[in-house]
Amino acid sequence: MTLNRAAGLAPGDPVADRSPPVTLSRSAVLLPRPDVTPGPARRSGKTHRGRRSRHRQRGARGGKHCTNHGGNFTICTINVQSVKPKILELSRELQFFDYDIMVLCETWLKSRDANRLLVFPGFTLRRYDRKFSPLGYGGVAVLFRDDLDAKKINVPVSLNKLCKLESLWNVFSWERNKVVVGAVYRSPRHKADALEADFEELERQYQHVLLHFPDYVTVITGDLNCNMLGDVDSPARSKLSEFLATYSLTQTVSQPT
Repeated sequence: MTLNRAAGLAPGDPVADRSPPVTLSRSAVLLPRPDVTPGPARRSGKTHRGRRSRHRQRGARGGKHCTNHGGNFTICTINVQSVKPKILELSRELQFFDYDIMVLCETWLKSRDANRLLVFPGFTLRRYDRKFSPLGYGGVAVLFRDDLDAKKINVPVSLNKLCKLESLWNVFSWERNKVVVGAVYRSPRHKADALEADFEELERQYQHVLLHFPDYVTVITGDLNCNMLGDVDSPARSKLSEFLATYSLTQTVSQPT
């Protein structure tokens, strides 16, 4: 699930219409990286037949290999289902595909898991662990290059006890470019009150981002457990569709992941 917004302006506004679009490659979001000279495309993950091409089948969901062409700024999203046993494979993934930012869902980290034990050479880990029961599951995190200027966005704390949305918002800067990345995870809960609480909180957080970063490119990515390709009458699908329509967001995932 990846949503993007070119700028926080109303459709039809002349300034909004001039905003550069976000280009996407499967599960990766590609944005201009001006400090890199465009060059030939790197080797695609599909040509690699070793362990790297198989590791997603062993406990990770939603991630896909993609080609990172020279001159692009790349964001990848993976439902990792436990970070700790996959540190080595994730590190290889980051280097092999030259990602700039990697969003991880279902990190399954607890407060006792210190960051000093979660080492990804050349990258900084920022995380938001699950705060409600069952602890040790869920959770989101962002890995980003050490040379990126990154600032955490402190969204207001939810007062709704029914809400179980997990999120981590950051703004990344390089050269004159800035992008807001929201890493979100929502447990697969489909009752009406649970859906209302989670999406109400997502909307509240997004409004906070719009208010403080109105002209920034915004990418919301992660796993909301809403099957947009399933039953058209699904309450979860209806909630996400309503959210997309309200804020003129673009759903970039168009096939099963």
